Amino acid sequence: MGDSGSRSKRQPVAYWIERRDGCPKPVLASGDIVWPKDHLFRARRIPRTGVRGRAAAGECLIDGSGRIDDAGVQISYRHIKKGFSALENPWSMTLDTISANRLEVTKADGELLLRRTEVISEPLIMPLLIEMRAGLLTSVTYAGWARTKKVTSQIGPNGRDILPVLLGEAARVPDEADAPAL
Repeated sequence: MGDSGSRSKRQPVAYWIERRDGCPKPVLASGDIVWPKDHLFRARRIPRTGVRGRAAAGECLIDGSGRIDDAGVQISYRHIKKGFSALENPWSMTLDTISANRLEVTKADGELLLRRTEVISEPLIMPLLIEMRAGLLTSVTYAGWARTKKVTSQIGPNGRDILPVLLGEAARVPDEADAPAL
C-alpha cells in the first residue's frame, strides 16, 4: 500500500500483480528512485525495464483503491517535527532547527517490524563563524551564523537503505542480466 500522486494522501492505494493478455501502462512514478550504490544510468534503466518486460509477458502491475484493513503490511513515513531553516532567521543563536521523520513497517495484526526515526539538526559551528552562501541558479544570498548539518539514524531516499535489511533478497535491484530486453 502507498500513496499515489494523483490521489488524496488520505486514500490508500493497493498494488498487485495480475496476469492479463494486455496490460495497462505500468504504474510508475514520474521521478525514478535511484539506489545510492548503483550507477545513475544503470539505476534509472533497470527497474523500469524490468517492470515493462514483465508487463510484456502478461504480468501487469495494477493499482486501485485500497483499504488499510486489507493490507498485510503497512509502510508509513511521516514528519514528526519540522524545525526552522537557518535561512529563515540566519542571525538567531537560539533557532530551533531540529526536524524528525519516522519510517514504520507494521504487520496487519499491529506487530511492529521496524521503526526508525531520523533526526536532522543544524547546530551553530563553534567557535562562531559568519558564512556567506549564494546559489548558482538563484538570486538568493545567505549571510548569517555558520551552521553544520547533522543527521542521526538517516532513513535515506524512500527507505532504500532499510528495506534490504528488512526484506532481504526481495529488495535487491535486478542485475542487468535479469532485466528482459525490450
